[in-house]
Amino acid sequence: MRYRFLSKYTPWIFLALISPTIAFSQGIESQIQWQVLENEDFYVQIPEGFQVHALDLGSRGSRIKTKRTAFRCINGTVLILDFYIGDLNSIKDAAGEPEILKGTDRESVLGFEVRRGKQSIGKNFWDWQRYTSKNSIVDVRAVSFKKNDPIVRDFLGSIRVTDQKQVAAPNLPSNTDLNKANNLAAISEIPIERSGDSEIIANDLDRNIIIIFQPRLTAGTASVAGSEHNFPSGDVMAKVLYSSSGLVTKVNVLVAPTSKVIDLWNNELRKTVFIPAMKDGRFVSVIATIELKRV
Repeated sequence: MRYRFLSKYTPWIFLALISPTIAFSQGIESQIQWQVLENEDFYVQIPEGFQVHALDLGSRGSRIKTKRTAFRCINGTVLILDFYIGDLNSIKDAAGEPEILKGTDRESVLGFEVRRGKQSIGKNFWDWQRYTSKNSIVDVRAVSFKKNDPIVRDFLGSIRVTDQKQVAAPNLPSNTDLNKANNLAAISEIPIERSGDSEIIANDLDRNIIIIFQPRLTAGTASVAGSEHNFPSGDVMAKVLYSSSGLVTKVNVLVAPTSKVIDLWNNELRKTVFIPAMKDGRFVSVIATIELKRV
């Protein structure tokens, strides 16, 4: 099945199919196929069962019309695709300049500027690729415990950039027959066990949490991006329990502009979307103190 993923003109069909809340596999080992996410000028394959988080900002006066994130954790390997549409300068401000891409070469591929970076952080191997066009940025990220993870290799190798006449595969040799490089083998997914919230891991994580979406303060009104609430101006600090279940289960607001907004921030921070931390092959619960600065 092929999903129209990054369309500029049609709504995301994911919204009717997949909840933004992470749902991890349970039960016996299963065979996972790859699915195509596409629009008219970019597509990539990601293992089925991925989740999506959608943030529509155009109705709130932002110069970024939409941000979409598709993500999947499979056998401990994390695959993420972020897509922004709108004013390019505003997108660059929102997406930031990842440390992993600083100083990397810039390549032109069918109208996209392509940058690639690799980095080893602790026990994790990060791959990050950014595709920039005149009104969009696509960030493709992968985090693995293996230096040469075949899941990451196939994920990055599936990327195609297209125009009306050509198709390019930026991560494959130029002599690759693209007609023979579209079908990827099924993946054997092994269910990952979880600890409970009564067992909080503080040190020696194999991988920390990966934030997909976190409410943030915007300049001026200090409203929460993605929310209808308005808050008095001021930074917020909170202690948050990121559960192995993929949910925020406890929030303790330590600093807030006024006491009246503490309950509201308790609710907002529970909307955080993340992939849980891991230790010894299990998803584990962790507590972190976070600061939300106005941007």
